[in-house]
Amino acid sequence: MTYRPELDGLRAVAVVAVIAFHSDIPGTGGGWMGVDIFFVLSGFLITSLLLAEHDRTGAISLRWFYARRVLRLYPALITMVVIGVPFFRLLGDQGTLPGYALTALFAGTYVQDFVIGFTGNAHGGFGHTWSLAVEEQFYLLWPILLILLLRRRANVLLWTLGAMGITTVTLAALSFQPSPDGIPDGAYFLPWSRFSALFAGCVVALLVRGEMTPSFVQRQWFGLGAAATGALLIVGASFLDQYPSFSWEEPAIAAASSAVVWHLTSSHSALASPLAWRPLAWLGRRSYGVYLYHLPVHAVLLAFVPLARSALGLLTLAVAIAVAAISYRYVELPFLRLKKRYAGETDRQQGDGGAPSAPTGPASST
Repeated sequence: MTYRPELDGLRAVAVVAVIAFHSDIPGTGGGWMGVDIFFVLSGFLITSLLLAEHDRTGAISLRWFYARRVLRLYPALITMVVIGVPFFRLLGDQGTLPGYALTALFAGTYVQDFVIGFTGNAHGGFGHTWSLAVEEQFYLLWPILLILLLRRRANVLLWTLGAMGITTVTLAALSFQPSPDGIPDGAYFLPWSRFSALFAGCVVALLVRGEMTPSFVQRQWFGLGAAATGALLIVGASFLDQYPSFSWEEPAIAAASSAVVWHLTSSHSALASPLAWRPLAWLGRRSYGVYLYHLPVHAVLLAFVPLARSALGLLTLAVAIAVAAISYRYVELPFLRLKKRYAGETDRQQGDGGAPSAPTGPASST
């Protein structure tokens, strides 16, 4: 598929929203919704790439797909873990070196979503990797399911809509389960509810591939309206009781994000130009690194730099971008080139697990 810088721009908007939320900047209480924007983008891009490969070769290679995932995700993740070792007292579970090894293990094995979802505790400073875990678990299952559906010549769109509906209902149901801290950990962190936004992105990819785009989706009012709805949801969440409002806020932001992506990829949108603005697209391409490093950076700055929360949030963003830029240049790019050379990669842009984190609750490192 053709590289679309406006989608990277959308990633940049999402990661900035989440960092602002984690920094407790006033008026950014809905910044956690950035994770759902990333989930929608990941579902759309991964499905588009898999379908493009199937159209081009008549098959989907699971071996090369998983190889691309490893080469894309692990280098920066391992770098984050190594850089964090000197700060184990701030990032490790209970401030110990064995506790740091434990939280690093949870991050590196992509099980942090289960850890927080079932215990309500991130057990260290890498709780934000729960969203990576959700995406990685989706990547393990979705290609296999898609291959089976394509081989059986099933109605892939209908099955995907069904999966999206089931996971959305599951999310809503789990949102009202009581918990000691009032946060619906089972709904927020566990994959069988968070897959809903990923499936929404998959649906958009299938609609675009099948050229099933109604004319109204291409209208400027549709794209601007969807973007405005998303912005109002994010801003308005600051004035709402976040839980259990999550039961409708998450499906609403997933729908708005899906509408924006559908519009951007189906028309000459007025949104494309501002989202494709070079600095924004630059940040979007590095959003995975910004996501990985921002919470550890925030924890270290919080311990050593006496600043007001808004100033500390801006400093966190600046330092995270700087670290991510260095990581992208010297750690990620070499492996991206390797991925392209040996794994048959033909597209620069992909669902890279770059979901920013969302709130992990008062028991966690946020």
